[in-house]
Formats: sequence, C-alpha cells, structure tokens
Amino acid sequence: MKKIILNLLILSTLVLTGCFKKEPILEIRMKKGIEATFDVANNKWHTGTLEINDVSSSGTKYLKEKYTTINGLNDGLYEVFFENGQLLSKETFKIGELNGPAEFYYENGQVLVKGTYKMNEIDGLTKSYYNTGQLLTNKTFKMGQLDGLYESYYENGQLKTKKTYKMGEKDGLYESYYKNEQLKVKETYKMGQLDGLYESYYENGQVSFKATYKTGIPDGLIEEFSYNGKPLSKRTFKMGEKDGPTEYYHENGQVRLKITYKRGRLVGSRKEYYENGQLKQK
Repeated sequence: MKKIILNLLILSTLVLTGCFKKEPILEIRMKKGIEATFDVANNKWHTGTLEINDVSSSGTKYLKEKYTTINGLNDGLYEVFFENGQLLSKETFKIGELNGPAEFYYENGQVLVKGTYKMNEIDGLTKSYYNTGQLLTNKTFKMGQLDGLYESYYENGQLKTKKTYKMGEKDGLYESYYKNEQLKVKETYKMGQLDGLYESYYENGQVSFKATYKTGIPDGLIEEFSYNGKPLSKRTFKMGEKDGPTEYYHENGQVRLKITYKRGRLVGSRKEYYENGQLKQK
C-alpha cells in the first residue's frame, strides 16, 4: 500500500513539474514580426535542438536540417544538408535574426559563398567560389547593399572585372578584362550612371569605342574604330542629342560621309566621298 502511495506521489510530482511532456508538434508562427517555432502539443514556444529528416530521391531517410531555438526563436548554428549528407549551408542566428558568419557549399563539399550577416542583412566582405575552389568574386556589402570594392575573376584566377559601389549603385571607375589580361572596358560611374570617359578595346589592345557621358547620356565626341585602328565614325553629342559634325569612314580610313547636326536635326549640306578621298559630285 505504501509503495502505491509513493508511486502516486512521484507521478503527481512529475506532472506538476512538467517532466511528462507530450511529443512536440511544431509549427511556424510569427513572434514580434519574426518567424518562430511553436510547440502546439505542449502549448509553448520551443526551446532546444531540432533535427528535421526527409526522404531522398532513392527512398532513404536523411538529415535535412539541424538548428537550435530559444523561446521559439532560432539562436545559434542553423545547418542544412544535401541528400548525400554533405553540408549545404550553415548560418548563424541570434534571437531570431541572422547575425554572424554564413557559408554555402557545392555538393562536392567546396565552398560556394562565404560571408557575414548583421541584423538579418549581409554585411562586410563576401566571397564566392567556383566548384573547383577558385575564387569567383569579392564583394563588399553594407547593411544588405553593395558598398565598396567588387571584383570578379575567371576560373584561371585572372581578374575579370573591377568596380566600386556606393549604397548599392556603381560609383567610380569600372574596368573589365579579357582572359589574356588585356583591358576590355574602362568607364566611370557616378551614383549608378555613366559619367565621364568611356573606352572599350579589342582583344589586341586597340581602342574600339570612345565616348564621354554626363549623368548617363552621351555628351561630347563619340568615336568608333576598326580592329586595326582605323576610324569608323566620329559623332558629336550635346546632352544626348547629335549636335555638331558627324563623319563616317571607308575601310581604308578615308572619309565616306560628312554631315552636321544641330539639336538632333540635320543642317547644312551632305558631302559624300570616294575611297580615294575624292568628293562625289551631285
């Protein structure tokens, strides 16, 4: 009889102290504007480590996600896995927000992206890689926006592009390169718009196009050249409109056509020339 009474006392104590818990039934709910994990079965926000399994395409069970919550909010390392067990991503949470280092991976185990979050926004230097491990990009972020130096690379390690951002917009010098290290494009931006000299080049180093821009529109002389350096055209713009002399050239570099524009309209006479430089008679 005493043993039965003792067992009843232990049972009642376990119930009162919550040591007997129902198997968790979890669902995602909003908590102060943040997604959180709620334990419906026990009627409270979940605290602890969670492991979520899934079934692969071959029908076998595998660990898909692993993370920790405190009072329903993600806090600590959050890991996601491929079907083969290889890590797909790992991110760091603090009180429900992304805060800290984050890494994403290819299925072969190579790092895909490596960066840092601050208050749910990507912040600081972020690097991405080819699946061979070779560096693909270097990007600098400030509270979710590109801000600072941006570099991209060919798979052989050669620099492909180099530019600078300010508050998410291109700002400053932009350069791109061919695989042979030859300069391909050189241009200047101001708050996301072309502003200043623009030059593009053929792979042999010869200039192919040269122009001047002001707040995103052509303003000044625009020149085009052939692969061997001979002129193809010269045009003059003012605030985006043709304004001034325009010349087009034969393949041998001789002037083919001369015309003049004023505020976008053709003015004056039109002069055409033969390849030997002789003026065509009307």
